Amino acid sequence: MRTLDGRVVWLAAIATVAAGYTWMAFGMEWETEAGRIGPGFFPRIIGGLTVVLCLVAIARCLRERRPAEAGHGRLVAYAAVGMLGYLLAFEYAGAAIASVAFMLFLLSATNRGRTVANVTLAVLLPAALYLLFEYGLGAGLPPGPLPVV
Repeated sequence: MRTLDGRVVWLAAIATVAAGYTWMAFGMEWETEAGRIGPGFFPRIIGGLTVVLCLVAIARCLRERRPAEAGHGRLVAYAAVGMLGYLLAFEYAGAAIASVAFMLFLLSATNRGRTVANVTLAVLLPAALYLLFEYGLGAGLPPGPLPVV
């Protein structure tokens, strides 16, 4: 009999959190009275896709015949610390600054030795997402110390 490996437990935990997140998202409005997308639009999609992708990954892990590779504990701990820091900094430093710092933090652990690529990605992706959510969708992200335009 095979023992349950850490990947399945980790994916099941993420799927459970995502299911709760999705459940809460369904309590939010899908669209506004003006017919624009509401605050529940993206959380429903993101949460639902996260649950589905985790279930697919769990199925793949269970079908594999080889045991999980060891040694990812440090990376998981690094990601958890990064997410906690992001959560704490989001409101005070602002969405843009917190997102850039979070990406730099994670990329420094997962993509070592590619400093130019890491900095480029860590600045451009959060900037594009900030512009999309703030100005394209009017989401009202926290600006932090950045001037509000």
